[in-house]
Amino acid sequence: FLYHALFVMNADKDVAAAEMIYVYKLAFRLGFSEAMTREFIDLLRDHTSDDMPKDAMLNIIRKYNN
Repeated sequence: FLYHALFVMNADKDVAAAEMIYVYKLAFRLGFSEAMTREFIDLLRDHTSDDMPKDAMLNIIRKYNN
């Protein structure tokens, strides 16, 4: 669910503050840390869904789940 919310947030290529707050609240309720969520948001701000490295999101998850 968080994965889809992140991509919807970046659909217009502009990540607004209200969208980030919503994603932080959603991620918190789903049990994700603030730091991990921040890295997801930063990743999506830096890349579009077309040019994002395939394993970029998985690398973030691996970093926090070890």
